[in-house]
Amino acid sequence: MHQKIIDRLQRAVQERVFPGCVLGIVNTQGERHILPVGHLTYESDAPLVTENTLYDLASVTKAIPGSSSLLKLIDEGRLGLEDRLFEYVPEFGNSDDKKEVRIKHILTYTLDLDVPSMSSIKDKKPEDIFEIIVKAPLKSVPSERHSYTNST
Repeated sequence: MHQKIIDRLQRAVQERVFPGCVLGIVNTQGERHILPVGHLTYESDAPLVTENTLYDLASVTKAIPGSSSLLKLIDEGRLGLEDRLFEYVPEFGNSDDKKEVRIKHILTYTLDLDVPSMSSIKDKKPEDIFEIIVKAPLKSVPSERHSYTNST
């Protein structure tokens, strides 16, 4: 079964749908499989994608699997729309106003953080990007302003 998936991903790479990807599979028995395919870019000497390759969680990737994952956790009762973000990401609660940020603010793009553009910090280590985001001050009260960003 996995070979069919790998073959399809490799065909997508050959068709230049993307230069590479990492696909995670969890079956009904809870077994987990990670399938890396392709390269980081289209250049012939680009590094291979590995099981540990990190991708930017942005745009469609954030909206579909990210939101779907949060909604699944809400459906299972493991997370609530009114839950405070800092309860799950303690580093985020570094000021009283940020302690009022709720899960619903992430899902509705009503969390307005003062963060630099992701393209300006893309070369930083993942832990440094995380720190920049969690330490960023609010630009407005949660729910007051709609703000689409790739950082949240």
